[in-house]
Amino acid sequence: MKNKEKLKKEEKLLDSIEKLSARIDVSGLRDYIESSKNPWSIIWRNFLAGVSRGVGLTVGATIVVAVIIKVLYGLIQMNIPYLTDLLNELVVMIKSVQP
Repeated sequence: MKNKEKLKKEEKLLDSIEKLSARIDVSGLRDYIESSKNPWSIIWRNFLAGVSRGVGLTVGATIVVAVIIKVLYGLIQMNIPYLTDLLNELVVMIKSVQP
């Protein structure tokens, strides 16, 4: 009788271990643990992530500024009295800052 109880407990334990192993596989924890063993791979990935964020930020900001300048030139060409003078001064300031 004790053997049957012991076998049931062992089966439950094995079943729990299998479920836990499946969850670990799905969660990607094993990959994280493997990658954390090599600190240079983490440093390299973080470096590449930082470079890509910097490039993305630069490209995005350039596009936004170009669109704003294009809209400002369009407003200047509409020749709205007070607004045109103000925008012309703004354009002169922007061009004076450029190298």
